[in-house]
Amino acid sequence: MSKKKRKIATPRAAVRAQSKPQGEKKRGIGSAWAFLVASGVLALLLGAAYQYIEGSVSLEFVQALGRGYEFRLTNGTPADKTITRFRVVAPPRQQLIYHITQDIYAHQEPDGKAELPGGNLSYIPAVEYKELDGRKILANSDVKFRVPPLSDRPWMEPDAAIFSIKYETESSNPMLSSLEHVLSKVGLQSSSETIKYLVINNYWIPTSSNSPGEAIRIFCRDNEDLASAGICRDAEKALLMGRY
Repeated sequence: MSKKKRKIATPRAAVRAQSKPQGEKKRGIGSAWAFLVASGVLALLLGAAYQYIEGSVSLEFVQALGRGYEFRLTNGTPADKTITRFRVVAPPRQQLIYHITQDIYAHQEPDGKAELPGGNLSYIPAVEYKELDGRKILANSDVKFRVPPLSDRPWMEPDAAIFSIKYETESSNPMLSSLEHVLSKVGLQSSSETIKYLVINNYWIPTSSNSPGEAIRIFCRDNEDLASAGICRDAEKALLMGRY
């Protein structure tokens, strides 16, 4: 009877994957970087990042529209934006002076004072405007909208007044919105904007002044073409009469 020889299995040595030499890694990174630079992709990425950080949502007065006012909000960033809050604010302790645009019948009081139809107190619909809250503006686009009038009486218009518009925006993308909150906390970006306007002859003019009289004087001084126009002549008469 022959004995069979038993084979002894030898364990196979594990073959370790050889990693690329450090020089090849650097060459690969360099090639990728060169491709990004040469193809213009890097410039596009840097441009988009700069536009995102430095871009903003700007506000512009367009025209008087009926008894209201048309404005334009422009999103100058590469990301969709949501308007979280938009308000028209009348500064406190400001005495608004209106003029009557048509013939009306007023009631004469015994003391000689005249009472207008509906009383002498006027309501400002513009300060209650909230319809823009939650509206989205697509990237690199604009949206036009109408702000209500500054008086609820169809026959009353303000001579001159100072109003501010305050609005807040954030990215519609939740991740970008979170990033904006971080940038806002460290002072690199602000989601809130306030613009002060002189409203005269139904035209909204950006100003830094707190009084209508001073704002009118600066506006007429800095705009030579309008210095002799009706808007400045009427304002000068009103200033001489002490109305502002």
